Amino acid sequence: MSDEKKTTAAAKKAAAVQEEAVVYCGPTIKGLAPQYTVFVGGVPAKLAEKMEEIPVLKALTVPREKFAEMRVKVEQDGTRENTLYQRADALLKDAVTNTAAAE
Repeated sequence: MSDEKKTTAAAKKAAAVQEEAVVYCGPTIKGLAPQYTVFVGGVPAKLAEKMEEIPVLKALTVPREKFAEMRVKVEQDGTRENTLYQRADALLKDAVTNTAAAE
């Protein structure tokens, strides 16, 4: 394969990865991300910051092709994904409560 064809193939692959859609399956974060929001090209910076604060949110963000399976598991009691969702919900509520108390 010529260098030009390799470069073109690499560029196409990079563009596909960059435009990959992901679905946020965690609890709604008011003003930031409703549950089951699809993001193309990665999550917004503010959501990424929230994921750094509450790492469990990363585990609730999946590639679009895994969304259907994830949704079923998030809504089914006793699954790992449901436990992650419940934990994220509690942490988000604590964060809101702590923010309101600080004001």
